Amino acid sequence: MEVVVTYDNPRNVDEWNALCKECGNYLQTTMRSELSKFYGQRQVYFEVVDNVRIVGGVKLEIWQSKKIGFLIPKISKSLSQFGEYILRCDCEKTDVVVRLLNQRIAEYVNEERIVTFSVKGFYSSEYISTNHSLLYEDSCRKVFSQVDFDVAYIDLTRSIDDIYAGMHMKHRNMISKAKRQGLDFEKIECDSQIMNMMLSETYSEQNKKSPNRQYIEKEIDVGRKSGISRMYVCRMGDVILSCALVNVYGKTADYSFGGNRKNDCGAGQYLQYNICNDLKRSGVEWYSLGQVAKTIDENNLKFSEGITRFKMRFGCKRYPSKKVFYVFSPVKYWVWRTLCKVFVR
Repeated sequence: MEVVVTYDNPRNVDEWNALCKECGNYLQTTMRSELSKFYGQRQVYFEVVDNVRIVGGVKLEIWQSKKIGFLIPKISKSLSQFGEYILRCDCEKTDVVVRLLNQRIAEYVNEERIVTFSVKGFYSSEYISTNHSLLYEDSCRKVFSQVDFDVAYIDLTRSIDDIYAGMHMKHRNMISKAKRQGLDFEKIECDSQIMNMMLSETYSEQNKKSPNRQYIEKEIDVGRKSGISRMYVCRMGDVILSCALVNVYGKTADYSFGGNRKNDCGAGQYLQYNICNDLKRSGVEWYSLGQVAKTIDENNLKFSEGITRFKMRFGCKRYPSKKVFYVFSPVKYWVWRTLCKVFVR
């Protein structure tokens, strides 16, 4: 086995994306290259090849500021991993594949003089049923910061009756209320204007800023063109009360973005219940509602208590994941952060 490193695209785009689909890993596909360009990042592909056939790999993204001559790029050079390694299911040497990836990435960090490396899980290694972490690990480097969290999955291999029965009683009551109120569920064309409107509505009563509108437009445009994204809404008459953007790849679906207009009709619960129905009919086996907190955080009760509780009441299973931040050059990092506080990038 050998590790091949390429920029912008893997050796064989179709083969790479097919392996991503086998793993249900949309984040690691080549389809999202436009989103990398939006943030000024360049994609770097690491492929473990065995007799010409790819058996595993990961897409990383490299970034550096291009301002103020030669100095700033050197002290701002960063690498990021978003989403787990992809591994071929029939490969009997996954331990070797993971070790080769970690070793080659460590070499790349030194070759490119990377200052920081952000590693964030999305699907969870345990959900993918492997005994190995599918996030980069560097045992020789000190972790600068780490955040542990869980990923909430709804098991769609069960019957819809079992899925409904597994929900918390309060969620089932709200679904029944939504039916009595005459709410309508609909799958619509992906529309960034609707999503941005609903996100603005959702964040209007929060201190937190809503996601970047241009990024949402790019995300939806990429998903629509590739046929990956689906958009669902829950209405009362002509008024949209709840909406969701869901990405479907292989047998895995993930809740990407969503927005809600304040209501007491059970719109959010009714929306997700019907999404489960639609995904199940499409052959999807696992539906991720995304990140949930492991414990209560008094400084962030809205997420750690409110949002986490809402998701888990759908009868989700928890799978552990994490976000790790490495600093390979503390001095460069300190200078860069200091400059960022003084000047706008």
